[in-house]
Amino acid sequence: MRKVPRFNVQHITSFLDAWAPPQTQFSYDNVGLLSGDPQQPVASVLVTLDVTDAVIEEAIAAEIDLIVAHHPLIFPKITRVTSENPTGRMLRKLIKHDIALFVSHTNLDASPTGVSHMLAQEIGLTDIKILDTGSHSTFNQTEQPETPHGMGAIGTLPVSEPHTQEQFFNWISKRLNLNSFRFCGSNNRIKKVAVCGGAGVSLASKAIAAQADVFITADIKYHDYFVDYTPFLLLDIGHFESEQMMRKYVSRELQKKFSSLRVEQSKVDTNPMNTFVYKSDQSQNQPSKA
Repeated sequence: MRKVPRFNVQHITSFLDAWAPPQTQFSYDNVGLLSGDPQQPVASVLVTLDVTDAVIEEAIAAEIDLIVAHHPLIFPKITRVTSENPTGRMLRKLIKHDIALFVSHTNLDASPTGVSHMLAQEIGLTDIKILDTGSHSTFNQTEQPETPHGMGAIGTLPVSEPHTQEQFFNWISKRLNLNSFRFCGSNNRIKKVAVCGGAGVSLASKAIAAQADVFITADIKYHDYFVDYTPFLLLDIGHFESEQMMRKYVSRELQKKFSSLRVEQSKVDTNPMNTFVYKSDQSQNQPSKA
C-alpha cells in the first residue's frame, strides 16, 4: 500500500517563499504556484531550470507530484489554455496528470543565497557577499524583506596567489563544465570574482567598483563588451550554464527540510543553444553544447 504523503503543495511552496520572498520578484516576472492545488498531497518533487515537454514527460514517468522550476512556463501571461500553442499544451498535460507547478525566478535571483550565490559556490569562491543590494529598487514589493536582498555575488578564489588568466579560464571550465565561453579584456592577476546568474551585464560597473578582477554573467550584447577599464575580464558563459546548478542546490535544500520527501533533479538538458566547433579535419566537425 502506498503511504499517504505527509506534505502538501503549500508546505513546499511556503518554504520556498521564505527562502525567496515573492515580493522581491521583478515587476515583469511571474512567480509562485502557476498550476495546481495548494492542498494537493506531495510525495515527490522534480527540480528543473526550465519546463519543457521533455521535463513534463520525465515528471510523468517518475510519478512526480510537484515541479519546482526557475524559469516561468507562463511568461508572458497567456489569455487561454488550449492545445493550439506550446504553453497551453504543456499546462493541459500538467493538469491532466495532476502535477503542480511552482516557479521561483527573479525572487530566487535576488535571494542572498539564491542563483548567483549558487554560481559563486560552484566556482569555489569564499567569503561570498551580494554584489548589488541597491537592486531592490526594481523589485515589485510593498515592503522590504527581513534580510538584505540584491543581485549578483562577489567572493574570493581559494588560492594563495592570484590566478593568471589562463589558470582562471581552466579553473572555471572544469568547475562549471564549460566547453567554451566568450570574454573581453585581460587580467593576469585574478583573485576577486563577481558573478550574476543569467543576464546580468548591467552589474559590470558594480563589479568594477567592488574591485573585482573578473565578472561572470550571460547574454552579453555586442556593445556591452566594450568595457573601458583595465585590468578586468568580462565573461559570458551562457544563460543555461550560469544557472543550471540551481537544480542541485534547490534539491539539496528541499531534501534537508523535508527528509521524507522524494526530491529529484531533472536529468533533461533544457539548454536550447549549441555551439559548432570548427576543426580542420572536416570529419570531426560537430555541434556541441556551449
